[in-house]
Amino acid sequence: MLLREVLAQVRDRVEERIKRELSGLGGLIKRPLYDSRMPLHLLVSTDEERYELVFMRDGDVELRDSSCSKPDVIIASDTQTLQRLFIRPSADEFKLLESQGKLRITAASQKGREAESYIRSFLGL
Repeated sequence: MLLREVLAQVRDRVEERIKRELSGLGGLIKRPLYDSRMPLHLLVSTDEERYELVFMRDGDVELRDSSCSKPDVIIASDTQTLQRLFIRPSADEFKLLESQGKLRITAASQKGREAESYIRSFLGL
């Protein structure tokens, strides 16, 4: 499976979860804060490919070929590792690969630093 296809599945899963969290009574509190931080650009990068997951207001998530020159958060590794982690998220494996330097998640802006743990939880990492 191509990385783009894997990221399309991730987008669908994350978008569904965000919209669920922003709905109902709890959403009345969460939505204004969430919307004030959006859009948020997450760059997923390998040596060969670069894609963006763009978190938009109201819980929409767009998958784009990378065009953002200033992403908020960057996840970088080799294609196989990213595909495996996005298909079967494992916080333990993510932490191990991160500590070994085989995978990097970097907040590239103040907004990215504020959102990094949020992104990790939504991606299951």
